[in-house]
Amino acid sequence: MKNIFYILSFLFFVCCSKSPQIQNDLTELDLKGKVKSVIETSYPKTHRYWNQKDFEYYFDNNGYLKKKIEYSFNTYKQIEYDKNNQVSEINHYDLNDSLIFKTKFSYDNQKLSNQKVFNSKNEIVQTVSYEYSKTTDTSNLVVEKAYNHKGEIIHLNSNLKNQKGQDLKWNEFNLKGQLQFSHDLTYNKNGKIIEYKKVDSINNLKWKWNKVYNSKNLETERKLYNPNLDKETNRISTYKYDNHENWIIKHLIQDNDTLKTLNREIKYY
Repeated sequence: MKNIFYILSFLFFVCCSKSPQIQNDLTELDLKGKVKSVIETSYPKTHRYWNQKDFEYYFDNNGYLKKKIEYSFNTYKQIEYDKNNQVSEINHYDLNDSLIFKTKFSYDNQKLSNQKVFNSKNEIVQTVSYEYSKTTDTSNLVVEKAYNHKGEIIHLNSNLKNQKGQDLKWNEFNLKGQLQFSHDLTYNKNGKIIEYKKVDSINNLKWKWNKVYNSKNLETERKLYNPNLDKETNRISTYKYDNHENWIIKHLIQDNDTLKTLNREIKYY
C-alpha cells in the first residue's frame, strides 16, 4: 500500500516531466546509440558485495521506453504511446505480474489535458487536470489539479514553464489555495538544471543545490546546502564509459570517500 501511495502522489510530476525538445527517452536519459536495455545495480559503501538490481529499462527500436522495473518498490510499468509518440497509457504491476493500477492520458493539440488513474478493478481513484495560459512570449503557466475518486481536490500546483517545456518555477499550494512552497530552477545552454532552490511562502530558503556537468552532459559535481544546519555538502561523480560513450560505472564521492558505486549493463540493437 505504501508503494501505491508513493506512486500515485508523484505520478503526474514524473509523467509530465518530458520536454517537447526531447527526441526520445534515450536522449532524456543521456544514452547514446541504439540502446535496447539497461540494467542498473548499486553498491553502497557498507555493502561492497551487494548484488541487488535497482532498475531495468527496456526501449523499443525508436528509443522510447517500453518497460521500467523499479526494484525498490517491487513494481514495474509498461508504457504505450499514441501516433504522436506521446504516452497514452501506463500500466503498473507488481513483480508477480498482477496489475496494481493503470493511468490513461488525454491530450488537446498535443498538450496533456488530463490523466485518469484506475485501480485493478478498473475504478477511477485519481484524476489530474492541466490548464494552460501564456504569461509572456517565453513562458507558459500550467496549473495541475489532482482529485480523488469523490471529485475532491487533493493536490494543487502551478508550473511556470519555458518554451522548451522545462519548469522555471513550481509552486505548491494547500487545499485552500494558499502558497506553501516554491521551487525555482535554472538551466544551462544544454537544458540541464544547474541550480535548484526551495523556499517557503515567506521566501525562507529551505533547500538548495547546484550542479556542474561535463562535456557529455553528465553531472560531475553537486553542491547541496541545508540552511537548517547551515552546512554545504559537495558530492563528486566520476565515470567509466563503454565504446558508445555511455557510462557503465559511476562513483559517488564525498569528502574523498566513495559513498556508492553504480554499474550499468547496456545492451544494444
